Amino acid sequence: MSGLPRDRGERRWRMSRLALVTGASSGIGEAFAERLAEEGWDLVVVARRRDRLEGLASRLTGERGVEIRVVQADLADSEQLQSLAREAVVLPLGLLVNNAALAHYAKFAELPPADVQELIELNALAPVLLTRAVLPGMLARGDGAVVNVASLLAFSGSWEAPHLPQRAVYAATKSFLVTFTQIVARATSSEQACSISNVARSSRFLDWTTRRCRLESEPLRRT
Repeated sequence: MSGLPRDRGERRWRMSRLALVTGASSGIGEAFAERLAEEGWDLVVVARRRDRLEGLASRLTGERGVEIRVVQADLADSEQLQSLAREAVVLPLGLLVNNAALAHYAKFAELPPADVQELIELNALAPVLLTRAVLPGMLARGDGAVVNVASLLAFSGSWEAPHLPQRAVYAATKSFLVTFTQIVARATSSEQACSISNVARSSRFLDWTTRRCRLESEPLRRT
């Protein structure tokens, strides 16, 4: 894993205008990166596919004039996740977007144990550890936000649908993420300049979430 910003004679990263986006090589993560760059945010973009990240960085740097650093990392790998978390502690992040996820769809009794572990480590453990890494600094600065990208399947425990047995672990990781986010948000909501929120992925997510990225969502409190 490499590519995190270092202050070694380079232009100083703008305090609270630096965002870290995981899973930024495609889909929702790429859309977050595009919108944040449009609004003038410098970015650290993280994903497994370096070529996709470098293409994104080149395009957004040219179009928006922002600084973007590429970090190739598999956040289902414990060593790479811990390395990113250690680096994130010292970055002056104004926003963390925990978007990286995967979905191994199979009936639970047929899902390989390695796939079960990968789902849990990437979809649940990674956002928890990255949030833990950046939140103390945000609270100390009195400025920042965390967005955890969940799924409508987080609320599917009581649903009746033929596809749900193939999504048991994926849905459970997203349900965990929603609950984790809600509890941490309530516990830290006295910090008026900071926020933490869930995004349940749907066809209308982008318009809704980009408003949240303006740091105007429910405040986070520290107890």
